[in-house]
Amino acid sequence: MLESSQPVPLAVNASDPDGNLVLVRFLDGTNCIGALTNGDLAITWDDISPGTHVLSVVATDNRGASVATQPITITLQAPNLPPAVEWLAPEGGTILQSPHVVVLQVNASDPDGRVAQVEYFVGPDSVGIATNDPFQLTWGPQTEGTYELRAVATDDRGSQVASDTMTLTVLPPNQLPVVQILNPTNGFTVAPTQAVTVEAMATDSDGTIVQVEFRDGTNSLGVVSNSPYSLLWTNAIVGSHSLSAVATDDRGGSTTSDTTLLSVLPPNQPPIVQWLSPTNGSILQMPQPVTLQADASDPDGAIVQVEFLDGTNSLGVVSNPPYSLLWTNATVGTHSLSAVATDDRAAASTSDSIDITLASAPTNEVALFIRSAELVEDQTSPSDTSTGETPNRQFVLHLEGPDGNATVIEASTDLKDWISISTNTLMNGATVGVDSQAKSFNLRFYRARLATQTP
Repeated sequence: MLESSQPVPLAVNASDPDGNLVLVRFLDGTNCIGALTNGDLAITWDDISPGTHVLSVVATDNRGASVATQPITITLQAPNLPPAVEWLAPEGGTILQSPHVVVLQVNASDPDGRVAQVEYFVGPDSVGIATNDPFQLTWGPQTEGTYELRAVATDDRGSQVASDTMTLTVLPPNQLPVVQILNPTNGFTVAPTQAVTVEAMATDSDGTIVQVEFRDGTNSLGVVSNSPYSLLWTNAIVGSHSLSAVATDDRGGSTTSDTTLLSVLPPNQPPIVQWLSPTNGSILQMPQPVTLQADASDPDGAIVQVEFLDGTNSLGVVSNPPYSLLWTNATVGTHSLSAVATDDRAAASTSDSIDITLASAPTNEVALFIRSAELVEDQTSPSDTSTGETPNRQFVLHLEGPDGNATVIEASTDLKDWISISTNTLMNGATVGVDSQAKSFNLRFYRARLATQTP
């Protein structure tokens, strides 16, 4: 079997025992394809058409005798068309994240026959041969690096064609990114309307961070692609939230941070505070210390402090119950006291205020004087003279003594049993006491003392 495009050499061995040969003809069937009269009995047959040919040789000697050889049959094929091969997988430029097995595959065909085999090469080295369609070969690179892949297809008549060269890169094992929640800190609490800034730090030792996703449990709060990795969370609902961040690197590796607990509290209820002692209207003697005491509670949290005030002046802060403070530097006079309780969410409540009077301590040199006493008619209740009724009179005592001290006026009918009839504070060193029941007694005794003195 020959290709028609190839010249075919034809040769014969002929002789004449009693003379000499004068003609040798080469025949294709009945067509003469060449004739020789001397020399070597060989010709070159060119321009042969494809197909089957029956060849013979006829020799003629010098006396006209001819003899023919037994015919032979040859077949000439059309010129071979080379196979075609196209690389399919893996695609050129493929990057493997680590060394692992891949399937090599091409599309190979032959227009005038069949593909006998496809041989795969990595660089100059053959890594295997596939003889059956779809001409696949399993190959596994052992180390990281860049490989050049190609395939050579061979058809059933020996023609070969090579594919384009493809590159395959095998990366070293990926180092996963590192991620950490920075804000909010674990256990952080916020009000329901307060926006929360969620922030994370993310790095990758062998590549870059492509995104950080923030999550509340399994729910995504958003994705940030560029550093700083931060987003504003504005719709957090009341309750506990488990926050995390998932960092993904440029090779698809991802890491989830430790979770951070965030509590969104319901609207704060202010604390409750009540003044306990001293009671309103108390008169206390200097220099005795004054114990201030209040009761405080919080319906939805804890009390962090109670501050005691004299007007707007702070007397001190107490952080733990019982909420009590010893006031040692009080001054003589009237004081308006209150307590302010603050809870663990900074809400504050102020108690009702109470007034107390601090009187100077009595001394041997300090005296209280009754400067004058008189009976006066009670103008608020005039007597009726038409009936002869006794005029309604009051006994008025004018006292002098140390300024700011509380005084007590007492009355008795027998100088044994005394009752208090008036309590007043010396203002500018003087005060007035009134006995509105004086007209009911024929005889009554009076005495005055400082409220801090024992009767």
